[in-house]
Amino acid sequence: MKKLLIYGASYPDIVNLIDAINQDSPEWDVVGVIDDVSTQEDFLGYPILGGHEVLQQRSYGDCVVANNVFSRPSARRQVADRIAEYGHRAASLIHPSVTLRRVKLGEGVVMMEGVKIGAGSVVGNFVAARYNAIINHDNQIGNFAFLGPSVTLCGHVTVGDGAYIGAGAVVRERLQIGVDAMVAMGAVVVSPVADRTTVMGNPARPRELVR
Repeated sequence: MKKLLIYGASYPDIVNLIDAINQDSPEWDVVGVIDDVSTQEDFLGYPILGGHEVLQQRSYGDCVVANNVFSRPSARRQVADRIAEYGHRAASLIHPSVTLRRVKLGEGVVMMEGVKIGAGSVVGNFVAARYNAIINHDNQIGNFAFLGPSVTLCGHVTVGDGAYIGAGAVVRERLQIGVDAMVAMGAVVVSPVADRTTVMGNPARPRELVR
């Protein structure tokens, strides 16, 4: 089994995801958790070892690191940069229910239970897809994009780097979601979304950026 450090103690679902992976085929031995702000001693039974300085310690030099920071794409980027800076590999955590035939994945990807992803899709580095997200065929998902629970992307959708698509949103086929754009939960997107723009509603329309 590979030794694993979890970076971030805010999202407990990652522990269930690791358990599901190990139950299907033992792969990860969780050594502990890194968190830069937590004052707790443990995270769901795993010790919190300290902040990012832990990555410099020789005793953890052979550990792979799971990026468990999802609050903002910029924060997830910062963690990814630290993982690389200290010479560690980033873990991709894919629930056993997810089928990846004819799909290209980057590193550090997290896909929760029930995610569906169609043939011909390309998923960038550190993408996170939450429960039951549907990524239809021939989609292009940029680095650090976040797909909330039950998001549906129809075919040939392009999602820019750092875009955030909230729970239950639906994106029509052959549209582009811009870099660092935000699609509010439940939105129905029927036209392109510009870079760094927030859209909401049905049909989705631009609103003041609230990130």
